[in-house]
Amino acid sequence: MAFLKKNNNNTIENNEVVDAQIIETHKNSLIGKTIFIKGVVKADEEIIIEGKIDGSVKVGNKVIVGEKGDLKADIEANEVVIKGKVKGNINGSKRVEIIPGGYLKGNITSPKVVIADGAVFKGNISMGDNDEDDEASS
Repeated sequence: MAFLKKNNNNTIENNEVVDAQIIETHKNSLIGKTIFIKGVVKADEEIIIEGKIDGSVKVGNKVIVGEKGDLKADIEANEVVIKGKVKGNINGSKRVEIIPGGYLKGNITSPKVVIADGAVFKGNISMGDNDEDDEASS
């Protein structure tokens, strides 16, 4: 296994070993404000998105759309926090939150939804398991 490290010139060198303990404790990934991704983003760790995505995001953990984040994408994750702009449907298996200044145009499916004062939401919310609703109406 190789570890990469930035040198003083801000370039990557692959011949230096970085303290493995630091790498193992890093629990999230950042998609920076100058990054544009067109397609599918998949990950298991927490992701912070400050850039632009056109496609879909599927994460087995938490997704944070930062203030600079601009997505035209469906998001599927355990937890979704929106501080930036999202146009797409959100499926949060545990929780979805739109904080002040956050914008979502799309539908939310999650058992717990928080929409703060100052947030903008245009869409529908579905809470609970659809299978339970089908059985209850039978």
